Amino acid sequence: MTCLRGGLVVHNHHNPLSQHSFITQTKTQLSSKSSLFNPYQLPDSSSTYNQSITTKFTIWAHSISHNTQSSATKMVKAIRVYEHGGPEVLKWEDVELGELKEGEIRVRNKAIGLNFIDVYFRKGVYKPSTLPFTPGMEAAGEVVAVGPGLTGRQVGDLVAYAGNPMGSYAEEQILPANRVVPVPSSVDPVTAASVMLKGLTAHCLLRRCFEVQSGHTILVHAAAGGVGSLLCQWGNALGATVIGTVSTKEKAIQAKEDGCHHVIMYKDEDFVTRVNEITEGQGVEVVYDSVGKDTLQGSLDA
Repeated sequence: MTCLRGGLVVHNHHNPLSQHSFITQTKTQLSSKSSLFNPYQLPDSSSTYNQSITTKFTIWAHSISHNTQSSATKMVKAIRVYEHGGPEVLKWEDVELGELKEGEIRVRNKAIGLNFIDVYFRKGVYKPSTLPFTPGMEAAGEVVAVGPGLTGRQVGDLVAYAGNPMGSYAEEQILPANRVVPVPSSVDPVTAASVMLKGLTAHCLLRRCFEVQSGHTILVHAAAGGVGSLLCQWGNALGATVIGTVSTKEKAIQAKEDGCHHVIMYKDEDFVTRVNEITEGQGVEVVYDSVGKDTLQGSLDA
């Protein structure tokens, strides 16, 4: 859900495409297209993604064979959670995959993205629809079976997905065919699995909530984080001047490598003052604030 409040776009933190609650401050009027954008809806499978953007996230990569499978019921290994808690509640066990229905495909995962939202579901911060459940919100893999009457997907296709249905912590999973996107041969599965969830979040923020243009100046909090690093790279590629805040020297180096033109060590200096200096009092067009309480007022002032 997107709410417009006095120039703020507040994204519900339950949005499956985002691992944080993002507040976007704009100094220009948002278009009606932006306000009507549904962040829960994945782009059409024909969408083209910026292949030059890379990420540095932890990925669980799983080697697979290349044997094709029928659509019949079969057993696979998956991580299951029967109760909320720490990592010890993750159980590696056999699960049964049912027969494919119309419009479904079975995907053998080659790489699985790990995200903070997975931890939230495991701990019970976010409530799964049922217990036990298989966590995981993104993966890339090979189509090994297709449901009856399905066209547009075939065995051997390399695809990726993010969001619901949850359950990517598994050797194989059944997915609606319209929830996956094709992965070009130039993009390896590990990169595809690591960029989907955070990449869609960055796309929503940079192109839908506020359309960043060449010549804009943007402020990115947590610039060395998962989404922050993508915002820096993508914003730079769009021709914007990127200002980022970080907490350590190591993260400052990372943010610079990711295309951040000006890095502010917010523990050592006031970021509002520095933004004012960098922009010569003009401020920025948009602020991407994934921190919240501690930075909200400063973000409004920047």
